[in-house]
Amino acid sequence: MLSLHVIPISSLYAKDFSTTLHAAQQGDAAMQFELGSMYYKGEGVAQDYAQARPWLEKSAMQGNAQAQYGLAVMYYNGQGVDKSLEQTELWLNKSVAQGFAKAQYALALLYYKGEGVRKDNLQAAQLFEQAAAQGNIDAQLALAAMYHKKQYTLKNPQQMVAWIKKAAEQGNADAQSYLGWMYFHGVDVEQSHQQASKWLDQAIAKNNASAQYLLGEMYAKGLGVPQSYSKALTYLNQSAAQGKAEAQSFLGWMYYSGSGVKQNNRTAFDYFNKAAQQGSAYSQFYLGEMYFKGLGTNKSYKQAFEWFNKSAIQGKAEAQSYLGWLYYYGEGVTQSDTQALDWFSQAAEQGDAYAQYYLSELYMSGRGTTKNIELGNKWLLKAARGGDKTAQFTLGANYLHGYNGMPKKKSQALIWLHKAADQNYAPAIAMLATLD
Repeated sequence: MLSLHVIPISSLYAKDFSTTLHAAQQGDAAMQFELGSMYYKGEGVAQDYAQARPWLEKSAMQGNAQAQYGLAVMYYNGQGVDKSLEQTELWLNKSVAQGFAKAQYALALLYYKGEGVRKDNLQAAQLFEQAAAQGNIDAQLALAAMYHKKQYTLKNPQQMVAWIKKAAEQGNADAQSYLGWMYFHGVDVEQSHQQASKWLDQAIAKNNASAQYLLGEMYAKGLGVPQSYSKALTYLNQSAAQGKAEAQSFLGWMYYSGSGVKQNNRTAFDYFNKAAQQGSAYSQFYLGEMYFKGLGTNKSYKQAFEWFNKSAIQGKAEAQSYLGWLYYYGEGVTQSDTQALDWFSQAAEQGDAYAQYYLSELYMSGRGTTKNIELGNKWLLKAARGGDKTAQFTLGANYLHGYNGMPKKKSQALIWLHKAADQNYAPAIAMLATLD
């Protein structure tokens, strides 16, 4: 995250080692920083972190903001010193107090991630703003990301757009990629897939993984560009090779569904696994499903549970629904109606029809909760309207026989039974046959 390589050796000073050493020994803080940088980078002298530290420290003690930042970098990375987030924060704060933009950005990242300090998005955003106002492109992009994730409210969103456009025009690949994303989604700019592809192309020329992923998706879907699975695969593979989780997930889906490629569960599993390991809720869900069904790997409810759980915690409704099923039947985990109710409820509230059906069953039977026929019918109707064939059949049967508090209404029964039958649900087809 932190790197001294972003601090250029000042052109104001000679790079001659002996001259720099002499001035540093005389107590010149700027030259002490210069000398420390030379040792750190191995420029004009053999790289030596142990020699870099004392010179940066001497300069930092005299109040040199760049040296204070550089010392923070060394403590963060454990270069020539024992790694210490406490010392990292201390020296970053000293540099920030002098308004050094790179230190403001670095300290903001610590607060954003909660690394060595209490996680504080507001503090992070304020520091990002300070650095952004000084033209720090990384801070400008970070602030934009927080704004778009609704983690911070900007007083002037158009200023943020102007920052990104300026950085993109100056050739910054991350800014070009971000601007492409904004045009693709129509976020704070008028949506334009043509503009999106223009900026993404420029970022891709610099091997930007995010741009490769998004343009790959555009080619796969034919959005703003002619659909081309071959081009999609080229860009997605380039992005995935750089470790971009979204690209790995998209490739996993392509191989899983056979979209634009020959269907291959093993390849899909491998891509989903790579992205899931990076925390992708989407891939964690699909990895769980592949373990659940034994596709591309050995069937394992236990492994399915592990990955569904990771995805469900991040709010993925389909994973929450599967997790509810595993708890409901006690597969891969100790049976628990209470846990089943909890996970089915979370998925049902997000509109998952499968979970809504099981939630209705729990309320109807009083499993994991107090029996409540009214609530059971509420969720059963939602599930049926959401297209769940089992719910449609159950609702039809309830109307036909007047079960579970439903009035006998053959007309309604036929509507729902036919909906289930249209999905080739055998019990519905059989019941309709008896009514002809």
